[in-house]
Amino acid sequence: MRQRILALGLSCLLCWLSLVPLAWAWGDVGHAAIGELAEEALQTQDPRLRTLILRLREGPQRPQVRKAMLGFVVPAPGRALRTLANWPDWYKRQPGMLSADDQRHYVNLPFTARYQRTQHCANGLCSLETLLEQRAILARQRTSLAQRAVALAWVAHLVGDMHQPLHAGQAEDRGGNLTCVTWMGTPSERLTHDGKVSCSGTNLHVVWDSTLLETTSGVTDPDALAPLLRQLRPLWQRVQATEPPLTARTPEEWRAVVERWHHETQALIVGAHIYPPHGVIDAAYVQRHSQTVRLQLVRAAVRLAAMLQQSL
Repeated sequence: MRQRILALGLSCLLCWLSLVPLAWAWGDVGHAAIGELAEEALQTQDPRLRTLILRLREGPQRPQVRKAMLGFVVPAPGRALRTLANWPDWYKRQPGMLSADDQRHYVNLPFTARYQRTQHCANGLCSLETLLEQRAILARQRTSLAQRAVALAWVAHLVGDMHQPLHAGQAEDRGGNLTCVTWMGTPSERLTHDGKVSCSGTNLHVVWDSTLLETTSGVTDPDALAPLLRQLRPLWQRVQATEPPLTARTPEEWRAVVERWHHETQALIVGAHIYPPHGVIDAAYVQRHSQTVRLQLVRAAVRLAAMLQQSL
């Protein structure tokens, strides 16, 4: 009976979501959940994150922090990372931002290629190089609090982005943005206008950014995460048990860690059959990949907590 009720609920939710506009950007919900889980873990393991957040929020340098973050006020401990993790997406939408601000959220490389900095990110404008850069800034205790606030937001955000499979590669179709997909019976066709390609409906990148998560969790508001967090917390120990200890100290060791994370996420594109046959996403695809999404969110949270422990 319970399975029938859950199936009916999922069916109704899928029908509803096929009629409404689709969100984007691993979703505010996904990034908030990653930040919340990581902060929960660090609250019991390491007081340094709480101390830093209080300094950013209440210390004598708070005017400089607020200016560096374009007026953003750092929330109180307990809700800080869930909000900071979405700041880079908010930042890139502000007037006057450059295309470079968008490029920092992903890395483009051919489908079968393994990441090489000189080949795929020579200008440093990609998720891997930005994460390494911002983690180093965060770790420097003598860096201004304003710079460390911005770095904390970028680290929280980019660890999340690196675990969304379609942020990890697929230059051929811009990470799934040019793969138009039929979503629950609603077709999507490729359109070309003034030399620019788009989809008449949704595309695979949008589905993996947010639609799958919102569909299967029923959560669309990053300020109402409780139902999703209840679904994710039981996976924490399972994911953590598979993680090797994070002992990186040198820039070379950190690079090896981040490149491994990227390669694992990129491998999911083929290994988990992310691209649906004939571009059709149905209820079976959604149910099959609901666990993939949850595991990636928790994996990102576990790794974010570990990175922060080594960097504060």
